[in-house]
Amino acid sequence: MHDIKIKICGLTNLKDIYSICKLNINSIGFIFYKKSPRYINIKLAIKLSKIIPPFINIVALFVNEKKKKIIKILNNLPISIIQFHGNESIKFCNKISKILKKPFIKVMHIKNNTKFKDILKYKNKLKKNLFFRGLLLDTFNKNYGGSGKSFNINIIKKNSSKFIISGGINLSNIKNIIKKIRPYAIDISSSIEKYIRKKNINKIRKLIKIVKNK
Repeated sequence: MHDIKIKICGLTNLKDIYSICKLNINSIGFIFYKKSPRYINIKLAIKLSKIIPPFINIVALFVNEKKKKIIKILNNLPISIIQFHGNESIKFCNKISKILKKPFIKVMHIKNNTKFKDILKYKNKLKKNLFFRGLLLDTFNKNYGGSGKSFNINIIKKNSSKFIISGGINLSNIKNIIKKIRPYAIDISSSIEKYIRKKNINKIRKLIKIVKNK
């Protein structure tokens, strides 16, 4: 049975990163989408990235951003993975990854009428690209995430494939998500906050204990 990976997204301050990096997490996410309340600019991202220890991935999240802007930001940051969280085409994602020589993960926004066969079809298209590393499933939202709402996980077949699950994950439903589908990883942000832009470290500790079963 695989060890479920944990990504904490929407980090915005040094204190949170200091605390979170001491915990059993795998990745930290920086959001470069200006409409997000957890958006950070290049200057702050550089400052924050300097205190992240080795072997914790830095993930840079973009939503329908222009190629030049993405390249400009990532040429100045030691990121591990690019997260395309908008409606970017597969061709666009692969092109950026080739230029920067960085792997990418791609979101699929899950709607009420989404079928499991649709998810598999999209993932199979992505798998043809050398730099593709994972498909992230998030609840459809016109603001591209951060709503704290879950999608119907019953459409995912347990252990049928490895997915990164996001959208409305919290302490009350994480056990059920693990039991139902045991995802490759979870991506969590808004439900582990004291308030916007400030994480609740105690909630994160509790969530990690459940996910890692320790």
